[in-house]
Amino acid sequence: KPVGQVITDPAVLVKMTAAAQSAREPLSGEQVYTKICAGCHAAGVLNAPKSTDKAAWGARAGAKGGLDGLTKSAIAGLNAMPPRGGDATLSDGEVKASIEHMLKQAGL
Repeated sequence: KPVGQVITDPAVLVKMTAAAQSAREPLSGEQVYTKICAGCHAAGVLNAPKSTDKAAWGARAGAKGGLDGLTKSAIAGLNAMPPRGGDATLSDGEVKASIEHMLKQAGL
């Protein structure tokens, strides 16, 4: 039995991602952080800003235009971080909630 499937058609990928999103309850910001973001942001892997680094998050928020700008960057991917932190099934709202969670951890 195959262990995976490669999808190269963007239209099919969008449909599959939408189906996966609707098949589960939305995750909270803390859940997304724990599941996806903490792997890099807890320790600062590959220069990811640590979730508790107020100065780093403040500078990034200022440069990107606040929460909405940070969310847009996370959705698109930035530097070593893939789009949506590597989980294409995350909704825009879940990505935004995870960033809000990290900003709160940083004291912002």
